[in-house]
Amino acid sequence: MVLMDSRGMSSAEWKELVQSLEDVGPDYEKVNSLMTFGLVDKWRRRVATLAKDDDVVLEIGSGPGSFTRHLKSRTVYCLEPSLEFSKSSKEVLDMDRVTLLKGVAEKIPLADSTVDKVFCMFSFRDFFDRPAALGEMNRVLREGGEAVITDVAKPDSGPSRR
Repeated sequence: MVLMDSRGMSSAEWKELVQSLEDVGPDYEKVNSLMTFGLVDKWRRRVATLAKDDDVVLEIGSGPGSFTRHLKSRTVYCLEPSLEFSKSSKEVLDMDRVTLLKGVAEKIPLADSTVDKVFCMFSFRDFFDRPAALGEMNRVLREGGEAVITDVAKPDSGPSRR
């Protein structure tokens, strides 16, 4: 048994998580809808209204673009540890204003003070090192910028844990 430390998850759990996301692929939206009793897209649309058209936005854990597609911002960076998982986002996103980045929240591949808004939609619970990720969010935010984290709790056990 591998225990999660207070900062996030173990490396074994991280590898399992990435593999699970890649495995669920086409069923990702169905899973999110079930976990949120059908409210996930309503929440995404509501949170997306916090971004202005002229904002530079970073979404951490962008997956297949389910949240990003609601953003109207001129420049959007989508950070995802698995480009395989985010590959399908190219079909639903305006790639003229969206840039896909491979990476993790603990090491955001952007310069200091680069973005106006950071969004983390349903992925904070899966960060490997939460304090480091929060520090990175703060680092890339411009003065007066905002970070918005929306998430649901991860079940302790059972089939929905995976």
